[in-house]
Amino acid sequence: SNLAFDKSQAIFAASIIKPTLVRRIANELPGIGWERSVAVAAKFSSVAAMMSATQKDWTEIEGIGSKIAKEVKRALSGWGEHAV
Repeated sequence: SNLAFDKSQAIFAASIIKPTLVRRIANELPGIGWERSVAVAAKFSSVAAMMSATQKDWTEIEGIGSKIAKEVKRALSGWGEHAV
């Protein structure tokens, strides 16, 4: 039926769109960039998950050490405070 097709299309579209938003934001973070944003999107399923992640969560991502994780957390906390 068309309903089943539409549902699978919606799930497919969401699977593309969601990581893209996470990647776009991750790309702007200090020390991340476009290449590392792939691993960030694989780790965090949503922007909310990325925002609430701990410094330890960030260091579990390949290529991100404690220094970058600390800078990322600082940037995200500042970004959250200034969001209108």
